[in-house]
Amino acid sequence: MEFLVGTYTRNTVSEGIYRVEFDEHTGVLREPVLALRADNPSFLVADERTLFVANEIGDAELGGEITVFDRSRQKLDLAQVVASHGKDPCHLALSDTHLAVANYSGGTVALFKREQSKLADDPKIIRHTKRGPHTRQKNPHPHGVYFIETSLWVTDLGGDCLEQYDLSGDHQATWETEAGAGPRHLSGDGRYLVNELNNTVHDRDDGRKVLCVPDGWEEDSIAAEIVATNGMVYVSNRGHDTIAVLNTTPALELVDYFDTGGAHPRHFVVTPEGQWLLVANKDTSNLTALPILTDGTLGEIADSVVCPSPTCILPI
Repeated sequence: MEFLVGTYTRNTVSEGIYRVEFDEHTGVLREPVLALRADNPSFLVADERTLFVANEIGDAELGGEITVFDRSRQKLDLAQVVASHGKDPCHLALSDTHLAVANYSGGTVALFKREQSKLADDPKIIRHTKRGPHTRQKNPHPHGVYFIETSLWVTDLGGDCLEQYDLSGDHQATWETEAGAGPRHLSGDGRYLVNELNNTVHDRDDGRKVLCVPDGWEEDSIAAEIVATNGMVYVSNRGHDTIAVLNTTPALELVDYFDTGGAHPRHFVVTPEGQWLLVANKDTSNLTALPILTDGTLGEIADSVVCPSPTCILPI
């Protein structure tokens, strides 16, 4: 299989987006090849025809940018560059009809309608206003966007809440976390929430909360990505530098921690066949591959390869 890797390019040696081949039979990662030169392409989403890139920058008049590429001809052709309408776009969500953008430093969400391989010129701009008690919550910080059924859900790390909108961008509901939790990302079905600031996983169905770092851990660590699949929940810990594995049956419960083979695992994915977990370790500039065992836990690291400042992995 192949995947693309988004990176941070500012103050690093990265040049943009890289393409990596991965052998699912042997667990071997091949050396990344530069696919596109880009400015801070920190997050990527795609369908069969189009690749959307969040350029996480905050020095432009309208904040960051979204770069759109047509990939229908087995190559990446630039189709469009649009303003993200907020500083530091860090997360994207894609549906058949819309693209949503979370602008972390701008405190906004942009909801674009899709027009074939391009985005419409008049997105709905949603401005968040809530703030929490933590020193990192002096402003709203939308961090994750998710299309779930007929709604758009937004995690606001600065506001200790999830906001629900319809596909016109009109507000539907607010779901609050405990003060200072710092909600970062949701699982794909919306049930499990990872809170960055208090390092917890929250089952939104039954209210159960579980620490994703060891109880009593005193060194710096902040939670990042979450994936729920096959009755398990996986969470990356930046600082503890592990993947926390949790079981969901009969209730959410920590199973164990597994070393990621690098520092600051900002992002990871489970491969489509469910046999591997691929990790982007930002601070050590490497990608690692860990096998998923039959009980849902992780085996020893199968391979590691250098990739500069990786922030996102996108199977294609």
